[in-house]
Amino acid sequence: MSRAERTAKHHRGLVRKRVGVTYDQARARGIVEQSIGKEAEAKNRPADLIDIALEKVVEAGLELPGFSTFDKMASKIRTEVNVSIRAGIHDRMSAPQAGGAHAAAGERDSDGTTLFNRLKKPAKGPTWSHFKN
Repeated sequence: MSRAERTAKHHRGLVRKRVGVTYDQARARGIVEQSIGKEAEAKNRPADLIDIALEKVVEAGLELPGFSTFDKMASKIRTEVNVSIRAGIHDRMSAPQAGGAHAAAGERDSDGTTLFNRLKKPAKGPTWSHFKN
């Protein structure tokens, strides 16, 4: 280890002591994974999930992992939770409901949109012409 590396290591130790944090990346990642996994069932925005995980790691008095660690974990865990939610919904659907859902996502109109895209649009204002249509 070079002199510069030893100095950097010593300075990191002094900064940790001054700030009052502990360097335990494995424990910090565990806290991040647990908090994101718990909150991803109710929240879907990565920024919200990362904020919650940051708060939990700080509460534990641990040095924060790099932002890319938070970002990758939030993306991975959010994807796993969303797949689980989607599978749960699909498992509760009857065969005709599942067929209708697949058709809504698969059939395309002349403009290239699917029925599913139209279902997601908010309702238009209540006018007579809309009522007549």
